[in-house]
Amino acid sequence: MTFEDRFAEIMERVHVPPTTKLWVHASIFGIIVSILCCAYIALQSGWDGVSSFNRGVSNAAMILIGLSFIASGVCYFWDFADKLIVYRKYVGLTGFWLVSVHGFVSLAQKEFDFGYFLLPQNIVAFLSAAIAMAIFVMMALISNTFSVKKLGGKRWRAMLRVGYAAYVLAIIHMLLKVAPQWSQAMQSGGLPPLSALTALFGVSVVVMRLVLMFVLLRKKRLAA
Repeated sequence: MTFEDRFAEIMERVHVPPTTKLWVHASIFGIIVSILCCAYIALQSGWDGVSSFNRGVSNAAMILIGLSFIASGVCYFWDFADKLIVYRKYVGLTGFWLVSVHGFVSLAQKEFDFGYFLLPQNIVAFLSAAIAMAIFVMMALISNTFSVKKLGGKRWRAMLRVGYAAYVLAIIHMLLKVAPQWSQAMQSGGLPPLSALTALFGVSVVVMRLVLMFVLLRKKRLAA
């Protein structure tokens, strides 16, 4: 069974709430995840105002976008989460807005000093974040019915899959930016940094996608 057939099968038997309700639920979920991330950071390393808030928002964004991505694989292989697939787009877009907040706060903290981001120790992290953000913007712009009709379903889905490359770049950005915190936490003991847990979740999202790709390709070859 192709993913499109599986998705159509799921949509035939699940209830789709009104768009407003989907947005409200996704937004509330995003706020809850953000609060939990900020609370964990405060517990793990203490609260440092805007900096801690920004870290909490960035982790929440990665979690929400990751949940949006991993929903495809989870719902393809298992039935228990089928009713949640209708939230995939809205949770992903909520994550996108959190990423936007993180990007704005990060730039504002440096007073838009791009020279700081272009320093040798920062350039890779900055470029990976910038490219990822550009892809996420593209995905947000085409996440509507008009774009599906204009681009065609096949091309539209292919463009959305580029989001996995953006997600990998975001993981790279996170790893580069928080590596010093990880080493400090390992030396001092206590709770692991939230970014470490988020990065592990991010890797699981990518692995799930690779597994799904492998299964779909294998089924396509067997059917040929």
